[in-house]
Amino acid sequence: MKNETYRAYILLTYTGSMLSSIIRKASDLPYSHISIGFDDSHQTFYSFGRKYHSNPFFAGFVEEDVKDGVYQRFQQAQFALYEIEVTKKQYYAMKRQIRHFERNKKLYRYNLLGMAFAKVGVSLTRNNAYFCSQFVSTVFRRSGIHSFDRSDGLIHPMDFLEIDGMKLVGQGRLSDFRLEQWGVNRQQRRFREIPVSLFHRVFN
Repeated sequence: MKNETYRAYILLTYTGSMLSSIIRKASDLPYSHISIGFDDSHQTFYSFGRKYHSNPFFAGFVEEDVKDGVYQRFQQAQFALYEIEVTKKQYYAMKRQIRHFERNKKLYRYNLLGMAFAKVGVSLTRNNAYFCSQFVSTVFRRSGIHSFDRSDGLIHPMDFLEIDGMKLVGQGRLSDFRLEQWGVNRQQRRFREIPVSLFHRVFN
């Protein structure tokens, strides 16, 4: 009997939003966000990011819908999609972790302070708080897929391309991918970003 193949996917993106532009400028790397998925249609991914289309400062664990979700706001968003083959044990270990985050998502916050400290080479761990690449690195490490030679709090999205077996599936403009994959070709009305006065909520 032929062994079944198990795959995980990572989605690297740069939307051009205010926060992603700050991250990109600080890192001088092409992508500022990373998500993890298991869906062969590439519609559903998981990460730490904005919870609402129009509000970059209310953030935490999120399920990202590439077809109908927040990415529709960013018609010029760039992406790179990669896949990696994993064992059955690793695959279900990842799925269990994602279910745990889903069940307890109200407990988790976005680790904006940790992301800022990472830019100066300091890993800042906060209870129940992650930024996107810290989250994906944690999932990979706990699942036995890959452990980096430094703390999860110092990992950048582009670091995942160093992992053996990571294969490029596609890259380019995300709106073109959505059109090709699902025939989605509609513009969403533009939302106004929430004022920076709400920024302090991230640190509570």
